Amino acid sequence: MKIAWIFASLALFCTFYISQAEERVTCPCPRIYLPVCGSDDVTYSNKCEFECAAKSARGRSMNLSIRWEGRCDGDLW
Repeated sequence: MKIAWIFASLALFCTFYISQAEERVTCPCPRIYLPVCGSDDVTYSNKCEFECAAKSARGRSMNLSIRWEGRCDGDLW
């Protein structure tokens, strides 16, 4: 019985870990400030940062696209 609990716990942990890994997207983007405005009204530091966000689960569900190069209208910085 203990072995069954250990196996079930391990399976649950692995399933959770794999699903969390799919959520995290890491992108080695340069630290160059060439802002782009995304379709979610967020200013991204550069196209690489935008593409990284677009690859995330949230970005895929929103079908992100670049609206224009430059900051979004509502951003102060």
